[in-house]
Amino acid sequence: MNANAQTKFEQIENFDKEYRQCLEFYNTNDSINDEEIIQVSDGTINCLLNVGYEIIDEFYYNKSEETKKALKTFIYSSIDIQYAINTNSDFGQYFYGSIRKVTASALAVDNAKNVIRQLIDTVKYEIEDMSDEEKQIDFKKIKNLNDWDNRFNM
Repeated sequence: MNANAQTKFEQIENFDKEYRQCLEFYNTNDSINDEEIIQVSDGTINCLLNVGYEIIDEFYYNKSEETKKALKTFIYSSIDIQYAINTNSDFGQYFYGSIRKVTASALAVDNAKNVIRQLIDTVKYEIEDMSDEEKQIDFKKIKNLNDWDNRFNM
């Protein structure tokens, strides 16, 4: 692996480590009441979202804003749907109270965890799949990827 590819691989490994740290905080927290558990879940989701943003800034440079917006929309929609499913039923509102909010927050963490894991795995796969020529490319220097696609047609 050349230096540029090695650097890219090291970067994604560092992001993977940050991802695991977000989950370690979530998995080892000793919250004792529902409100604390929900706060830890929210903090974990924010941690995961920030890791996702860092990955996007580094590896999705040419479409970072669009990709960040999609990621944020997905994660916050996931939170909304989990809360709606788990807390809005007539029976659940009456009989379950805050435990359903805890369930919803845990499921929202799972959704955020899964999408950030997919982001990490996708970038790892792409780095491993690069040709020697592609490993030399600094994609941040390519202002328009359409120009890169047309390089052979010029």
